[in-house]
Formats: sequence, structure tokens, C-alpha cells
Amino acid sequence: MSFKSVSFAGTSFFTLPNDFYISKSLELYGEWSWGELVLLARLLRRDSRVIEAGAHIGSHSIFIARDICPKGKLFVFEPRRISFQLLCANLTANGITHAHAYRLGVGAEKARIHEGPLPLDKAYNSGGPAIGALQGEGEAYDVVALDTMIEELGAIDLIKADVQGHEGALLRGASQLISTCRPLLYLENDERDRSRALIEQVMALDYRLWWHAVPVFRQNNRGRTLQNIFGNVTSFNMLCIPAERVDALTPALTGIGGLQPMTDPGWFPVAAQS
Repeated sequence: MSFKSVSFAGTSFFTLPNDFYISKSLELYGEWSWGELVLLARLLRRDSRVIEAGAHIGSHSIFIARDICPKGKLFVFEPRRISFQLLCANLTANGITHAHAYRLGVGAEKARIHEGPLPLDKAYNSGGPAIGALQGEGEAYDVVALDTMIEELGAIDLIKADVQGHEGALLRGASQLISTCRPLLYLENDERDRSRALIEQVMALDYRLWWHAVPVFRQNNRGRTLQNIFGNVTSFNMLCIPAERVDALTPALTGIGGLQPMTDPGWFPVAAQS
């Protein structure tokens, strides 16, 4: 199997040809879940410092670093070897020098994970498995708590996390960083059985929350491809703003699609659509 190389509008990506989600979206549309970037562009400055946990192959990292925060710093974490190698290749291919890449998982405490390799011989969602979920052996990586890296990371403006249900553990391991920096949080929340606990955990940190539902397919995509292979598949995330910054930042949210203030920790948007 060989990796694919695709380019749209001055942005290049190496992709996994058997990955039918993120890689396929980049190959057809030149983007993945673009609405997430639209929201972040409203909230971040050109010199913002961002942590992205679960960066995969860089489908969002490239645009955050190059277009949204070109004068800032991006700290990207991706534990799986093949995905990490493609992440680094994509950062290099797009001339990004202010991103710091770590082959690490992020969680509540230090751990060593042993698992099998990403499947490369069948259709697969390579961004889907949670930490430690791949059966087999031959691969290993470390998980760290962000609080152990505070000196290296410095002041942080945003933590973006797509870590397949481990967002709560990431927050527990970043309690000091969050208390000190009070960053914006942008967290995937698409697991119904874990949703309430995650919402209550963030609310307890004195944050105000919004659901952000983003269709994976965008008709006016960068590749100008009209075919929609994803149907109604939607990314469900939470935007979390420190209570003391809500008044200053909420005007920037005007006109952003898919945003809904969160008042009931037990309400889940996927359930409401089913």
C-alpha cells in the first residue's frame, strides 16, 4: 500500500488510501469538518497558542497553524505511529515551522500503551479507535498529562481535543493548566453514555458551554466536489468559554451555524435527531 498525495488550493496532504473518513474527505473535498475551523477562526488571534490533542494526520492542524494562528504556536499530539508520521509530513509539506508535534497520547496521568498497528489492508476509520483499542501487538506509545508539560507549553489560549471519549481524562490531567491559563476548550462529545459526565466536569470548572454540530460534508467545499459521500454525518463538539470571558467573546459567535447554548447536561443532540 502506498500513501496518496493530494493538493487543493495551495494545501497539500499525504493521506491513508484505506481510510474512508478523514483521508477520503481530504482527497475529495480538500477539507474535513470545515465548520470547526470557521468557529475557531472567530475566536483565536493570529498569535494564539493552541493545543490540539488527537491531531490524526493534520486535517485541522494545517489550517489552524497556517491560516488562523500564523504568528502563534501549535502543539499537536498524535500517539499512533503511522498517523503521526503523516502528520509530520503534512506539516512539512505545507511549510509550517511553528507547530510542535508530539507522538504522545494525552490523559489524566502518565501511562504506557501497547496495542496493534493501524490496519492498512482494509477500509477503515483510522481516526476512530480510542487509546489502547487496537487489538494485537507491535506498537507502543506513552500517554502524558498536560500539567507535566506546563513549562514547555507556556500560556495556552485553546485546547482542542478529539480523543475518542478520553476528553474527561485529558481535562483531569490539565487541571493546573486550565486553572492558570483559562483557555477556551473545544471538545468532541459524540458518545451519549459519557456526555453528561463530561458536561458536568466542564461546568464545574466555571465554563459556559455550547453544542456545536458540524456537518462533515460542506457543499461549497475547497475541492468543489458536489458528490456527498457522508450523507448527514455530523461532528458533535462542545465550545467551552470561561465564565469571565463570555461577554467579551460571544459577539464573535454571531452567525456561526450549528451553535446552541447548553443548559441541560442530560440533553444530547444525537438523541434528539434519532
